[in-house]
Amino acid sequence: MIKIIKFLIFSQNKSKISFIENYLNINYSSNIIIKSDNGHAARNYLINNPFSIVFVDDNLPNISGIELSKEYSNIKNNIRYFITLTDDSNNDNIKYIIDAEADDYIVGEIKENVLYNKLRIAGRFIANKKELIDDYNALSNITTELEKDVENMIELSAKFLQARMPSSYDMLHNIAKKSLWIAKNFPDLDEKDIKEIEIAAYFCQAGRMFLPDLLLKIPVMSNGVPRDKLMYQVPVAAKEIVSSIDRFKGVSDLLYHIYENVDGTGIPDQKQNWQIPVGSRIIRAVLDYEENKYLNKLQPKEILNKLKSRVNRLYDGRAINLLEQYVLTYESKVDHSDEEAILLAELKDGMVLNRDLVTNSGMKLIGKGVKLTEKTVDLILNHSTTDPILGYIYIISM
Repeated sequence: MIKIIKFLIFSQNKSKISFIENYLNINYSSNIIIKSDNGHAARNYLINNPFSIVFVDDNLPNISGIELSKEYSNIKNNIRYFITLTDDSNNDNIKYIIDAEADDYIVGEIKENVLYNKLRIAGRFIANKKELIDDYNALSNITTELEKDVENMIELSAKFLQARMPSSYDMLHNIAKKSLWIAKNFPDLDEKDIKEIEIAAYFCQAGRMFLPDLLLKIPVMSNGVPRDKLMYQVPVAAKEIVSSIDRFKGVSDLLYHIYENVDGTGIPDQKQNWQIPVGSRIIRAVLDYEENKYLNKLQPKEILNKLKSRVNRLYDGRAINLLEQYVLTYESKVDHSDEEAILLAELKDGMVLNRDLVTNSGMKLIGKGVKLTEKTVDLILNHSTTDPILGYIYIISM
């Protein structure tokens, strides 16, 4: 509850100022009254006094009361109540005041009973809005604390896994980082989806905790087939571990389907293509990349070629395409200073593509090395309305 409300009176009408001030001194003696007769000074007072009831002339010099109410009514966490003072009772003028986001208005000479009613409404409004903002801030703080708790839990889980699998700590962080980047560049994923993918990526090895030491040294799958009968239990175990946390229901579903192959030959449910959650497809691509790197000791180019040869059998081509973009951009030892990543809207006639242009459907729309013309740019823009371009567009620096 606000104990002290500041009253701001912005007017050149001395009789109105005097009437309002006298009334406030009698009925709100413990509160603060600030006065000004021009718009510039009024704006400065408004900036520094967020919890306030504002009386303002509609025709205040320099900056009118109408402009001030428009300017400050839509500010986040704004707790100001604007009462516009006007001598014009014309309906068009009243409509203009209301459309300018004024909270209330007084026409002509100010009466004591009118002022009493206006102030009662304004006081309740400010108190209620302050309470809402306080509740929102408290909820935001709780949410932030929960997010920290989740991050700490993830970190702790990663360290537990490291105790059994020494290479897993770095590998999990790499899987999460790559999966997050791919998810952010994937079409039609919202913030909740992306967060669940990030969390699931950190837990993607949880189902291996029960395996004997010998099986911890090899990937779960080889060319889409489990390496051992015990591997069939990995997705089931992962789901059981994570589903014990209510807010991780979506995460547990992603973990359960990581080892599905897009052709329907994977485990545990032989789901295929779009039946497999997008997050599971993304994590599977990244997980297999990292396992080939850490456990099979293969080089990035060799791994990418291996994964690309299994697109539409084991992997979603879009996930592999974006994974390749990430590896080439952020992990490749090749110098990429001669290329620039741009957005679709930045395409121009004369640019030369430095990488293939691949769409959401998996189509290679235009190949590397093509010099764009106005006609080509139009083709890309038109095609992207129904089949979006995946990730960034890479051109030779101009």
